Amino acid sequence: RNTHEDFLCFKVPIFQDVCSQILYFPSLDSIAMCSKSSQTMALTALPKAHRSKATKHKATKKVYHSRQKFFNCVDYSPIVESLATGGEDGILRIWTPHTTICQNKVMGHSTAITHIKFNHYNRTIISISKDMNVRLWSQNAWLCLQSMHVQGMGSDPISSIYYSPHNNALILANSNIATCLGQGTDGFANTLTSHDNPICNVLYHDFFKQVITACQTGVVILWDILTGHPLLEFKVTPDQVGLTAMSFDEPQRRLITVSQNGTLKLWNFNSGIETAVCPMILPDGMTNVVCLNNRIFVSGKDSKTIFSLDMKEFDIQFMEHSFPPHPKNMQQR
Repeated sequence: RNTHEDFLCFKVPIFQDVCSQILYFPSLDSIAMCSKSSQTMALTALPKAHRSKATKHKATKKVYHSRQKFFNCVDYSPIVESLATGGEDGILRIWTPHTTICQNKVMGHSTAITHIKFNHYNRTIISISKDMNVRLWSQNAWLCLQSMHVQGMGSDPISSIYYSPHNNALILANSNIATCLGQGTDGFANTLTSHDNPICNVLYHDFFKQVITACQTGVVILWDILTGHPLLEFKVTPDQVGLTAMSFDEPQRRLITVSQNGTLKLWNFNSGIETAVCPMILPDGMTNVVCLNNRIFVSGKDSKTIFSLDMKEFDIQFMEHSFPPHPKNMQQR
């Protein structure tokens, strides 16, 4: 059976200016338009369809005016039943669709706001300014929850954006395209790393079925290998960047760490509590540490000295060896 749909066409004079943005809000059954001058915004309700073709369709409109360019962009949230507009002054303004009076002003951006998007699922709103500052606001209290600057897109202004509330992903475009993945999504989870900095050492405890990792800023994390969840996090080298060498003692009850500045420490790795500190400072750049027969052996890159320390008294002995001959200096036989 053939079905026929009627298409509604109507003309409504709004403003004497070029339209810079147009959006349809299904919950209002209305269209919002911003002028290129940013001084006018109009909210036009679609005319009700009538069965009689002789009945004339009429559209109602509400026009918002400003001398100070409040209307670069607009969006509507049916959750809070409010319109949000971004202006040249960097202020986010909240309006009700029933009046033309500004209900709230939300400040935070330092340059003009160019794009706004509501997230109806978690009741937040995203605003983007000309300096590529992206801000996340709560719809209830209009507080800034997050602020970040988009990197790597050049100096051209953002010309278009797409926001997916289902995937919590924001896509920005000018001559380049950038994707910002939000929390709670598979895409965001795939970008997460175990540490914020490169990992430089890993140990496995076969009795507790745990893995210990250390990164270049001295953050040590204890992981449950069966679940993959972190159990404990502590720092062994405060305010320092570099390689952290580490090993277990022979009973595998304590963790031995040697930081980049030559500090040797012993830890209870199940609680993150420091249990002992070697009073002597080893040379910088120690890369390896092992424990055998109640002694700790430490060596470094490009060094021909192995440092041997007693586990209790930390008395030190030196084991020196000569470097092997370089292959270029070896004579062929």
